Amino acid sequence: MDELSNVSRELATELRAYARRADAFVVAITPETAPLAAEIAHTLHVPFDIFLVRALQATERRESLWGIVGSGGVLVLDPAEAAAQGVSRSEIATAAQSQARALARMERELRDGQMPLDVRAATVIVVDDGSASVPLLRMAISALRQSWVAGVVVARPAITVSELAILRMDADAIVSTLVPDGARTNEMLRAASPATLDTVRALLQQSVSSARGLSAALCPAPSI
Repeated sequence: MDELSNVSRELATELRAYARRADAFVVAITPETAPLAAEIAHTLHVPFDIFLVRALQATERRESLWGIVGSGGVLVLDPAEAAAQGVSRSEIATAAQSQARALARMERELRDGQMPLDVRAATVIVVDDGSASVPLLRMAISALRQSWVAGVVVARPAITVSELAILRMDADAIVSTLVPDGARTNEMLRAASPATLDTVRALLQQSVSSARGLSAALCPAPSI
């Protein structure tokens, strides 16, 4: 069994309270985390979907993040950080519009005509493989709340004590292995097959079919 399957099984075990719930969804916020998220969703018998986010930052450094654009054009900003980095309003608008267009193109390609699942009033489990920074996860949670979700659970393989203290201010629950500060938690898992766009597209298509089956099982037609 590969590393991704091991992590998936461990996280799904800790998330078992959400299994087969009609109001629970598992989402990936990047294409790279889709295989892990989809496998957890499959184990829990709940729908899988993507809620992609794109970072708005001045450099490639994780700590330079001052905002994100999320699925549906949701914009989340850290005004204090943007000001500290000297990012003007016009630069914010330009960057946000550019990333929103790129994100929309990617989603259209991945969804291949399929509509996103309706997560309003649902509990959304955000799966991260450890590659997302805590500031990005916090903004992703904020973006999901703007989409009217009922609650957000974060599931990732490992989290440090200080990261947990920060993230728990935004997430309703966190499922992760606690490790000491200084430990590396941003090592990306490597699936047996790379998460190509074709892979993610196939996972979404499988999820739509599974969701229909789950809906029929959880909400059977009334007898006459």
